[in-house]
Amino acid sequence: MLGSPVRRSPAALIAVNAAALAVVAAGLGFRLASGAALSGAYLASVATGVPAHVAFAVGAYRLGRSDVSPEYYPRIVRWTLVGAGLLAALVGVFAVTLHDSWVAVAGTIRWAASVGGAAGFFAGFVNARLTEQRLAAERASVRAEEAARRRESLEYLNALLRHEVLNAATVVSGRAAHLQSQSEDDDLTEHLAAIRRQADDMAATVDDVRVLIRASADSPDLEPIDAVSIVEEQLRAFDEQYDRLRTESDLPAAAVVRADELLDRLFEELFRNAVEHSDAAPVRLTVTGRTTGDYLVVEVADDGPGIPPDLREGLFAQGVDRLDEKSRLGAAIVGRLAETYGGDVELTETGPDGTVVTVRLPLATARTASDGSRSTAVDAGRE
Repeated sequence: MLGSPVRRSPAALIAVNAAALAVVAAGLGFRLASGAALSGAYLASVATGVPAHVAFAVGAYRLGRSDVSPEYYPRIVRWTLVGAGLLAALVGVFAVTLHDSWVAVAGTIRWAASVGGAAGFFAGFVNARLTEQRLAAERASVRAEEAARRRESLEYLNALLRHEVLNAATVVSGRAAHLQSQSEDDDLTEHLAAIRRQADDMAATVDDVRVLIRASADSPDLEPIDAVSIVEEQLRAFDEQYDRLRTESDLPAAAVVRADELLDRLFEELFRNAVEHSDAAPVRLTVTGRTTGDYLVVEVADDGPGIPPDLREGLFAQGVDRLDEKSRLGAAIVGRLAETYGGDVELTETGPDGTVVTVRLPLATARTASDGSRSTAVDAGRE
């Protein structure tokens, strides 16, 4: 971390420059008060030196408020000192030979130091800006190359999972189902059923990993999508799939966000976790939504047993250590997709009475697409 003296460099330069200006003003005031003659050379030095001091002060003030990193301040100070020293030394040699008065020599050297310091400061400032821009361009180039290599690796992994692992799991499940249908041995049938379950779980996990890979793309192709229609479609699908499920929703008429075709997967994973981790009969799932400022806020509440304490922290984060449980992989998909769409997801509440998860997604425009709100309740009356 840069020390405070370095960060105070602009203020120090302003202070030194103010002191130099005070010396010039005092000298001019003394001459005027004493009635001393103001030579043309002296007036010329004041006329050229004062603007240099003013420009120097303005530049130092703006330096502290510019986007130039403080790590370049020492370099700018060195340029300032070198500029002041070189011009003062060069002009001082001629001043000694041209002036008989040491006062005049000192005044000439002071003028040269002020002009040279101002020139050095601006040269250092420009040098720092150019250096910073060059390094930023180099870093951007390196990041682009790394992103390209990462994208190629992810595409290769995605293809490998699809063609090798997923196809193999599908074949295993299909063959096991065929043998199971022809077997009359109860033990063999039970083993084949276990093989099918494992193969199907493997296929589902591979599909989840592929979703994570797609969601991790550096430049996702996002477009305006009505998130409310996606939520309602997923609720209908779950209500038809699970007899023991009761769903209720209170959503805006519409809310357009920037997303892709994986948006439905975000809400599918949330709903699935709520249903499959509850032993209640029936399972109650309540989804409410509202637009707040520039965001669509969707709350998903269930009446399940709650999330275990050891799984709550970083529930929606992605990490290799979290892939040992299917539910954590689904939560990672939710978190990654929400982040891809510029939003976030939060475990708002959990306990023995149920869990509430809140999803925030930025609207595609500042003005929401909804012109009202509608409330729907779906209750199929099934046990």
